[in-house]
Amino acid sequence: MPIRRVILAILVASAATLAGVASVTSAPFSTVATADEVAVRGRRIQLQYAPTHVTFIADSGLKGLELYGGAPTLRQANTTTQWELRMQTCRRLAQRGCSFNRSSPPIPAVDEIRLSGGPRDPSHVILMTVGHNDHPLWFRADFETVMLSARSLGYRRVAWILYRDDPYPGLSSLGRELFARYAGMNAIMRDEAASGRWPELVLIDYDGFTQPHPEWFISDGIHLRPEGADPLANWFAHAMLYSSTPALRVD
Repeated sequence: MPIRRVILAILVASAATLAGVASVTSAPFSTVATADEVAVRGRRIQLQYAPTHVTFIADSGLKGLELYGGAPTLRQANTTTQWELRMQTCRRLAQRGCSFNRSSPPIPAVDEIRLSGGPRDPSHVILMTVGHNDHPLWFRADFETVMLSARSLGYRRVAWILYRDDPYPGLSSLGRELFARYAGMNAIMRDEAASGRWPELVLIDYDGFTQPHPEWFISDGIHLRPEGADPLANWFAHAMLYSSTPALRVD
């Protein structure tokens, strides 16, 4: 057992290095698999271990994965895991969300966790992709609120994405403003991970994986186009395999 049980998993599209902790190899999920590849991958995954349950909590940043048909890909690419999708536009971590195109704001991510009733078994993972409607000014406090809530219910792993924060040509002015905000939030998460306070925390490098694929996103660099749903669902499915992210395994 390492002295400092900070778990930092960095997944990239090919061979990736776990930041200062271990090495992780992830298949290049830049295209949608053919039917033959899916069949081969499905047989292989049956032989691998993964959490029995993943509760995937999202805001509008990844709501498109569900809207554009990525949910079946998620389940087909990792049949070991039961997936619970909790995806709502305008969601925030712990504060009241917006009501854009909605009759009422969605419940915050922390309330989704509280309403979950706790983990189905020790391997159950909370996959947190909410935060695109939050701000560095309150992010640390709300991050802590979410983590403490998950801990109080007995969740032993919370996988949290690193938000997209690297500007690129063609990114809108709004996207550049938001990416700067997310860079501050990513810095806070890395700081919290390094503190040793959160042995449950696994950081997933969503930013690193998606950098080469601006075509998967609309001009703000956050919300998905239809063509981004399947490859991202495929990547998330494989990211939850212990062979891809050993840090998710519960001791």
